[in-house]
Amino acid sequence: MLSDDDIVALARTEIERALGYDADTLATVREGALDYYHGKMKEAPEGRSNIVSFDVADTVHSLLSQLQEQFATASVVFEPKSEEDEQQAELASTMCRYQRDRTTGQRVLAEAAHEGLLSGNAWIRVDVEEETEVVNEDYPQLDDMQLYQVSQPNAPDQTVTITETDDGYRVRRETIIRSLVIEAKPADVMLYSTEEGMGNLKDLRLVSERKLLRDSELKALGLSDDQIGAIPRMDDDYWPSVRARSGVYQDYTDHESAQEANTLRECYDSYIKLDMQENGTTELWNVLHGGSVVISKEPVSCVPYATGSPVPLPHRVAGQGMYQLMGQVQEAKTEILRNYVDNLNVMNSSRIACDEATTNIEDLTNGRINGIIRTRGMPANSIMQMPAADVGGVALQGLASLDAVRSQRGGAAVELSEADRQIMASSATAATGVM
Repeated sequence: MLSDDDIVALARTEIERALGYDADTLATVREGALDYYHGKMKEAPEGRSNIVSFDVADTVHSLLSQLQEQFATASVVFEPKSEEDEQQAELASTMCRYQRDRTTGQRVLAEAAHEGLLSGNAWIRVDVEEETEVVNEDYPQLDDMQLYQVSQPNAPDQTVTITETDDGYRVRRETIIRSLVIEAKPADVMLYSTEEGMGNLKDLRLVSERKLLRDSELKALGLSDDQIGAIPRMDDDYWPSVRARSGVYQDYTDHESAQEANTLRECYDSYIKLDMQENGTTELWNVLHGGSVVISKEPVSCVPYATGSPVPLPHRVAGQGMYQLMGQVQEAKTEILRNYVDNLNVMNSSRIACDEATTNIEDLTNGRINGIIRTRGMPANSIMQMPAADVGGVALQGLASLDAVRSQRGGAAVELSEADRQIMASSATAATGVM
């Protein structure tokens, strides 16, 4: 039988080998997607324009706006396998619709779609959450029949405890309340093993979620102060994709808490296949662990995550998002835009050669539009404008060409549809459309 130390060692080894850990290729792709989405790109040399084209964000937002309507109207329908199964299929369909509406399923789907379009994979966790509701009831003296009646559970999964008091009896009812929890997860906290040809989560030997738990939460789970202290504090230094999610604020984030109880600890909620009995047979276990501490462990029947990609790759969990399709377009358009803006600045305030002996330098450099420049001789002999090529037309052609590439790769989602173009072109609606 594997000990807790063995389990932690195996889990840590699998996590460090998993895709998405530290700054591996997948984490770097996720970081790049988030940086481009936020417009965080390579800085231009000093004195040059730093304008950025937001093609990744524009494509994601445009596609997402088209999907929103689908989320609002789509419904899960289970097909019956036989006539005897029709009632059960209808019940399952109704239950899914109810749970979607009750648990803000539309918002969860929108968040997951947003994540998938951006990072390449959407992640959703579906789990059952248990809470214990405790109700105390006080009764005066009861006869045997009344005592029997109040001792009976009045709800499923209820435990009843009766204690005698000075005034009569106290009935304590503990009811386990289960609720379905559906959550969209950020891709940068999801790790999974790298088996070749494995495209389903259930086939992987590891699927893990990086979780940050507070000291108070760990204490509520039954851990001692020594065990909590053995779990590493939150450290995003080796999680570039996690930092990139903060966008332009990633260098200004302070995770230190004013109170020790709110200190964040780095834990992993892992679904891992283990040969627990060391007899050559593996089983799926859910192990929540941090550092060298096993917080909880139990055998489970399935991995409670679902993942999908806007551009799936055959036999692979990882897919492609708009960053992989639009990243080069954004880079090229950003370069052209920067050159275009720099050229406009050159054309508006081009460099001038002057005869220092016959030109008032203060007049020449004060930047006043159409200001007078005093000279001691003819201006043609004192001042000469340096020639500069106007690249505006070529730049606009390049941008238009890259927009066409963006439309082809993104399914023309960023552009107006043909019907919209016709409406906008009509004189009756053009002014309204512009407004």
